[in-house]
Amino acid sequence: MAATSISSASANVHVASTEAQGRYLLAARPIAAGEVLLAEAPAAWWLDARRRGDTCARCLGDKATTACVDCGGCAWCSDVCRQEDAARHAFCCPFMRASEASLQQIGQGSDGTRTGEVGAAAEEAYEEATLLACVAHTAELRAIAPSAFADVWAMHADLARLTAEEEGRCARVHATCTAVSNGGSPVDLDFVRGACARDKANGFALTSVAGDDAREHREGAYAFYPALALANHSCLPTAARFDDLEAPPPGAASSSSAARFPIDATVGLLRTAALESPALLARPPCSLATRYVALQALDAGSEIAISYTPLDVTVAPRSDRLTEEYGFGCGCARCLVERQAEAHHGADGADHSHSHSVADHEPGVDVTYVNLFVLKYCCARCSGTLAPLASSAQVGGGEGVA
Repeated sequence: MAATSISSASANVHVASTEAQGRYLLAARPIAAGEVLLAEAPAAWWLDARRRGDTCARCLGDKATTACVDCGGCAWCSDVCRQEDAARHAFCCPFMRASEASLQQIGQGSDGTRTGEVGAAAEEAYEEATLLACVAHTAELRAIAPSAFADVWAMHADLARLTAEEEGRCARVHATCTAVSNGGSPVDLDFVRGACARDKANGFALTSVAGDDAREHREGAYAFYPALALANHSCLPTAARFDDLEAPPPGAASSSSAARFPIDATVGLLRTAALESPALLARPPCSLATRYVALQALDAGSEIAISYTPLDVTVAPRSDRLTEEYGFGCGCARCLVERQAEAHHGADGADHSHSHSVADHEPGVDVTYVNLFVLKYCCARCSGTLAPLASSAQVGGGEGVA
C-alpha cells in the first residue's frame, strides 16, 4: 500500500493507494463518533440547467434576481454574489450564451409542460446544457487554478464507461465548445469526455428537499470535491456526508453562525478563509463546503467509506444502481447477508436468515446487525444518513456537527 497526497486533504485522514482499490481514505488517528473527518470546499461547481432561472449561480440560493444580460444563462441573488462571480463567469459566459440559444429552440406545451417528442428533446437539451456547464467550469478551473484542476483530473474515471447516449452528448457539447471562442485553451473532445466521466464517477449532486415530501430531493447543482471523492462506497459506511446548503444565505445570519461546525485548519480554501476572516466562511466557495462525519468511533487505519445510495435501499436495486451509475458491483458482507436472506425466504417461506452471518468477510454481520444499523443510521423522514452529535469537547463547547 502506497501513500499519496492531495492538496486539500485533512490532517485527520491519510490517502492510501493499492492497485486493486486505487486511492482511498484511511483514518490517520483514532476518531471519535460524530467527529468531522474531512471538510472541503468545491474545486468547481455549476447549476443544473433546469435551475438557472431561479438559483444563484454563486451561492446556490433560490432567490436569483439579477441575470447576466450577455448570456441570459446565469443569475445571482445579489450584487455581492454577481461581483464575486464576475471572473469565473467571464470565462464561462460564452458557453452559457451558446447553451441558452439551444434551450430557447425547444418548444413547450401551452400549459408549460413538455410532452411527447418535444418533451424528450427538451430533456436532452437540458442534459447537454448541464454537461456544457460542467465542461466550461472545469475548463475555467484549468485556466485559473492548475493545482486544483490537477486534483480534479486525478479523480478516477476508469469505471465510468460512457454510454452511447452520453458519447453522443459529448460530441454535441464538443461541437458547441469548438464554436465558442473565449481566449482560453481549446476544449477538445477528450476533455469533454473526461469531464463527463469524472462527473459521472465522482461528481457530487447538491440537492434540496423538493416540496413537502422530504424523500424527494431536487438536484440544483453539481460539484467536484477531489478529496471527498476519494471515499469508497460501503453498504455499511463509516462516515456520512453533511453540508449547510439550506442554511440561511449570507447576510441573513451572523458570521459566527455561518461557521458553526469545526473546520480542519489544513483544508485548502477553508484554511485561507478562516485565517483571513471568519466572515468569509459565509461566502462561496466556503459556504458550499461539504464534510464527512464519523458514524462511530474509528481506530487509526480504518477506512473512511460512505454509502453511494440511501441506506434503506434493498440489495437488488442498490446493486443495480451501483452498476449502472458507478460501474462496479458490490459483494460486501451486507449484500451477501441480504442475498442469503432472500434465498432462504424463497426456499420454504420461513425466515432462517437470522442464523447466517458472513464470518469470512466481516464477523458479526448478520441480518439482525444490518437491520439495526439501518434503523440507527438511516433517517426515517428523508432516507439520509444520520451521524451522532459530536461531544462538546470535540467542538470546543459549540454545537454538534450533524
